[in-house]
Amino acid sequence: MRAMKPSCECGWLWGLLNFLFVIAAFVPCWSQSVAMKDVSIEVRELVDGGSKYAHRLITARGCFVREFEIRVLQPCGAKFDQFSKYSIWLDDIDQITQQAAQTKASSFIAAESTTVLKNGRGELWKLDSNRDHPLAIIVQGEFQTSKFRRYGHLDAYRQRFIVHSFLERVVSERPSVN
Repeated sequence: MRAMKPSCECGWLWGLLNFLFVIAAFVPCWSQSVAMKDVSIEVRELVDGGSKYAHRLITARGCFVREFEIRVLQPCGAKFDQFSKYSIWLDDIDQITQQAAQTKASSFIAAESTTVLKNGRGELWKLDSNRDHPLAIIVQGEFQTSKFRRYGHLDAYRQRFIVHSFLERVVSERPSVN
């Protein structure tokens, strides 16, 4: 027996059904990193989510603290604690790219360009913030987490965020309470 071809009257319907089937098959395959770019995730949710957000390009918000040997993103409104579960070490994609080139290792998402001023990243490191006056910011980059302390100064942090873009300084967030 030969397979029956659809008649001309319902041929367009058959084509439409095939098209919808192909689209439905590809929807679950879209990259989650692309979908997560537009959603701003707070530091506590990021840390508590752990591997759910790891090694994906995401947008995060929190309070930035920068002092001698301290460069962290922490929850806004919390008392500053450098070694808190919720203190995330911040690295710049340019520094990570240079280190990876020297060691021939790449366990991160490469940026489309590695210029310091790309997307305003250079402005992040110029912000005047400290433990008494943290600044609420939104950054885009890659979150990494580990069971052991292996990030930041003297490997003191369990999480790090590799900053690809400094998006904005948020004025409405409440600073840390000391």
